[in-house]
Amino acid sequence: MKKLLSTILCLCMLLSILPTNVFATNITIFNVTVKEPKTGEELSYEASVPETASTYVTKVEWTGELDDSGKVTYGKYEVRVTVRIKDGMDDKYIKVPSKDTVKVNGKSAKLKEVTDDKKQAVVVYTFDIEDTRTEHMHCYCGGYIENKGDHTSHQTTAYKKWTGEKAIQYTDGVARVYLTQDVFLDSTLEIGKGKTLYLCLNGYAIVMKTEGQSVVNVRGNATLYLCNCTRGEGGKITSGFIRYGAGIYNSGTVRMYGGIITGNKGEAGAGVWNNAKFYLYGGDIRDNNAINGGGVWNEGSMFEMYEGTISLNVAATGGAIYNNGGTLVLKGGTIDQNAVGLAGGGIWNNGGKMELDGSLILANFANYGGGVWNNGDGVIEIKSGSISRNIASTNLDEADGYGGGVWNNEEGIIKMTGGEITFNAAEFGGGVWCNPGSDFLMTGGVVAENQASLGGGVYISAKGSAVANFTTLPPPGKFSLTGRGGILMNIAFVKGGGVYAEGILEQGGDTDIALNLCDADTSSAQIFKADGGQINKYEPVSQFLDVNGDAYYLEPVKWAVEKNITNGTSNATFSPDDTCNTAQILTFLWRAAGSPTVTNPFPYADVYESDYFYMAAQWAKKKGMVEHYALYPNFSCSRMMAVYYIWCAAGKPACKTQLKFTDTKDEQYEKYCEAIAWAVDNGITNGTSDTTFSPGKSCTRAQIVTFLWRAAQKGLI
Repeated sequence: MKKLLSTILCLCMLLSILPTNVFATNITIFNVTVKEPKTGEELSYEASVPETASTYVTKVEWTGELDDSGKVTYGKYEVRVTVRIKDGMDDKYIKVPSKDTVKVNGKSAKLKEVTDDKKQAVVVYTFDIEDTRTEHMHCYCGGYIENKGDHTSHQTTAYKKWTGEKAIQYTDGVARVYLTQDVFLDSTLEIGKGKTLYLCLNGYAIVMKTEGQSVVNVRGNATLYLCNCTRGEGGKITSGFIRYGAGIYNSGTVRMYGGIITGNKGEAGAGVWNNAKFYLYGGDIRDNNAINGGGVWNEGSMFEMYEGTISLNVAATGGAIYNNGGTLVLKGGTIDQNAVGLAGGGIWNNGGKMELDGSLILANFANYGGGVWNNGDGVIEIKSGSISRNIASTNLDEADGYGGGVWNNEEGIIKMTGGEITFNAAEFGGGVWCNPGSDFLMTGGVVAENQASLGGGVYISAKGSAVANFTTLPPPGKFSLTGRGGILMNIAFVKGGGVYAEGILEQGGDTDIALNLCDADTSSAQIFKADGGQINKYEPVSQFLDVNGDAYYLEPVKWAVEKNITNGTSNATFSPDDTCNTAQILTFLWRAAGSPTVTNPFPYADVYESDYFYMAAQWAKKKGMVEHYALYPNFSCSRMMAVYYIWCAAGKPACKTQLKFTDTKDEQYEKYCEAIAWAVDNGITNGTSDTTFSPGKSCTRAQIVTFLWRAAQKGLI
């Protein structure tokens, strides 16, 4: 008995020193009520607990995708309800409960983030909301692309669900579908000839399960509008391995506004094989892998880029794009962080035409041409945009390759009128490498802050390159710097901070090679002339790169520009071989005549006061050059019409000479024979041979200004 009393006494003493909250009530059961989200409604930020509960709600938070008007769409919506112990209940605290003791709307939820004082906690529950809408509404761009290319305004369209379980249904050749789940295909999604598919990925993926098949095949004359209205990391097109175009194989027209073409593999164009027209307005082509053209292969076709990215693709040549004889127009967006084992980290331009006019070619990697490789008789025009921070290297440790920014291979032509080639690195030619036989014509823009051992800015080669063996060496590489551009602030660690010239450097006009540095041979900080290298400083015979000193139209072009009859098609080009239309030649003639003012309102049905040729058209009407009710200003001007217009401007002088040309005897040419005979008699033009005049052949810009110049020299106009 004494032992029992002693035990009780000890317990009493122990209880007297324990904290009082040991006996406090543990709040372990919560039943929170919130309004469940529904498609098309706003989220509710109110919640409640039973009146008998020891807690109250202090905050309601949601995460989940809302539409542009702040309404629920569908998918996962997480609610976080913060609860706190009511005031005056100091003897109660919150304890992390056992399973299923916390509920939201009667369903098991989680209790998280209990505070240090155990008076407050967060109840978390996720609602999975089904899309109850019958239609999915937004513009075919996904709703967020503005003023890119020919997309200048939003055009709302309705999409219907597609789960991939059934074939897409077309009405009058058109279908509009959006994904509500990831779609796994056993066979290619074919868009048949003449059909148009509007496809919204809606944050989900289309995955090809079968090896050796493209995800999407756009047939000839078919069109695909691809978008991803949720943006973000969802919305993917992905496949396994196929030789060409594992992601998208295009023989029609693709307009891509969103989504990600990724994870595809092949021999060429793993992401996209383009054999027709592809317009990139947004989205990504990334993480694809091919032998040639990791992201895109453009096969003699048109690829235009206005926005979006082509990045992280891998290949042997052409990491982002392999342009095989096609036309590549880069007006925006970024081509970045692509890598190849040989040449053209960003782009391999193989005998095609490339126009850089706003895009950024950034941080790509190759042995030769870290940013761009221009091969064969390829032509690259750099108007604006940037080729920057690319590396030419055979390993990742140092820049020991050729042409950090650009490699210009034999017969390649690069015309740079603007933009920049900056911060690139290589062993030879940090900014630019000019291989034998190639021409780099620079009249604007800058090559700046690049670095190399030899030729920090530019290396002009006169020898066979490391990747090309010649039985007969081509002419030396040539870099012509004749405009207002500059080679500035480049660094060479050995020789030629600005330029290392084994080949030909031609410098004239307002160009500048300055502020370059060289560590080893400081005397060659600006230019190093190697044995056989040529450095020619001169005043160019023409302001236009495409008007040569021996061209028959050199003096006529100079005269036409001086008299303000016509200018070049750019600051650096005259485009002598471009054809002239009716409006242009009449304007040239009117200006050659002194730009007389004529009052003859509404001379032709297809001429308006806002037209640049409006006054010239009035003058042409008065002179009787065009007697019809319409001028057809955009029609190409033929040789026959050119001399006829000049003859009319001269006052239609009589000429009795008999023509010797066999191709002007047709009745349709009778009206123009006197004009042709007069032009030949006065040396304005001759025939195209002893017996032919080629009256219907289109006249070029060079020919037109030559005709006018000859007539003006003789006082005939």
